[in-house]
Amino acid sequence: PADPRAAQQPAPLVSYHLMALPEDASPEPQALPMVDAGLEVAAAHEAGLASFVLPFVQRRLRSGQSAELMSEFRMATMLFVKVDGLDYLRPSIADDLQDVVWAVQSFVSRFEGTVLRLIVDDKGTRFKIAFGLSSHEDDAERAVNMACELEAHMRRVSGGAVTCAIGVTSGVTFLGDVGSESRCEYTTTAAHVNMAARLMSAAAKRSVEAGRVFVDEATMAQVGESVVVAFEAAAPLTLKGIDRPVVPYRPFLRSAVDRALLATDKRSTPLVGHSDLVARVLAHLRAPGTVTLLHGPQGCGKTTLVREVCLRAQAGAGVA
Repeated sequence: PADPRAAQQPAPLVSYHLMALPEDASPEPQALPMVDAGLEVAAAHEAGLASFVLPFVQRRLRSGQSAELMSEFRMATMLFVKVDGLDYLRPSIADDLQDVVWAVQSFVSRFEGTVLRLIVDDKGTRFKIAFGLSSHEDDAERAVNMACELEAHMRRVSGGAVTCAIGVTSGVTFLGDVGSESRCEYTTTAAHVNMAARLMSAAAKRSVEAGRVFVDEATMAQVGESVVVAFEAAAPLTLKGIDRPVVPYRPFLRSAVDRALLATDKRSTPLVGHSDLVARVLAHLRAPGTVTLLHGPQGCGKTTLVREVCLRAQAGAGVA
């Protein structure tokens, strides 16, 4: 008979080597490593495993912040993106999915957002994206701008075969890790997060010509009068799990002419002080082929300063 003490001993850790199996192989089920019993990660493997941890979380851990203190409430803008038009029976579907993931990650990274989750199941390919983990004063505008550009990019590079449906919402959001010590993930939770998923589903039922990006009223209010995006209201929607009709807004990018006209709007906040800095920036920009980089902490007035430079340049300060 088997020794009853053997069942009480923790299972040993198992290491695996990935290899290609012959076509006629019938692999036997393998036991997974017992993470609760302790799992040592070699230093050589840390860099590879770190790619599965959000950069936002990595920065906080390196600063000495414990995982227990990462949970917080903060203002965030959430997006759900559904990719339509992929043929999952094509032999090249793995490459097609890689192209889609690369495009989404590139656009989100460009606007300094975070891809939280990629979901591929019987409902299609979807992404959960957050703006606000690395706070900017214009996170909502960045999110809407990214959504518009990503949707247009997918249609353009695929010749209209692959399209996106996107829902965007903003509000106070819980951010933190969920799960246990052996397996957890950093995620976001709020009522408006669910609404973003519902808006995505509603946008997926619309034609490309009608616009397949829906934004809620809170996001539109946060963006405000923007030189980049504008909004138009769509018909009210009845969404699952929401007890009131929701009016979605369809965003679109302004043309270059619209942006120039809006930049001269007298309702913009006037710049107080910094006349020497404005003069230095204008003097630097007068030289052909120059680029000026403004660097400073959040809320110090970089956007207002750039707007003032643009106003003076358009007024004839000798800058092309």
